[in-house]
Amino acid sequence: MSEGAARNALARQIAISYHCDSLRGIYSASHHFPASAASHLTNLVAVANIHKALEEAIRTRRQVELRYMDDDGFRVFEPYVLHVLGGMHRVVSGVQVSHSQDKDMANSWGCLEVAQISEVKLREQTFRPHRGFSSFAVERYQHVTCAVDRS
Repeated sequence: MSEGAARNALARQIAISYHCDSLRGIYSASHHFPASAASHLTNLVAVANIHKALEEAIRTRRQVELRYMDDDGFRVFEPYVLHVLGGMHRVVSGVQVSHSQDKDMANSWGCLEVAQISEVKLREQTFRPHRGFSSFAVERYQHVTCAVDRS
């Protein structure tokens, strides 16, 4: 297999759970893959690594520091659920503990598009799920990849 063919195969494999929106750089599975897929490989790998880090944080109930969109600083976030929102955007829902630029965003529930997260760092600090969160209510989300277990 040529190097180009191997890159295209890897890009297809990584992109399997992301939607493709060429204007916004959000990736997903499609039945046909454009010839330019290899050019997106770096972005796909980055999004896949962020997704894996968020899954690890959810499984271990660890806070993360993340850089979202054009933030200059990091946000501290407690990820609860990885899912699809509105049928096409992979998002992480949870509690934003602090925001370096907007203090009013502290301790608020929010959804962040995974494709818009540029960096994630797992923190040692763990969290207990908010008493109002029910892992049984997760079925209201679409295509849940990972969710905090309340047990």
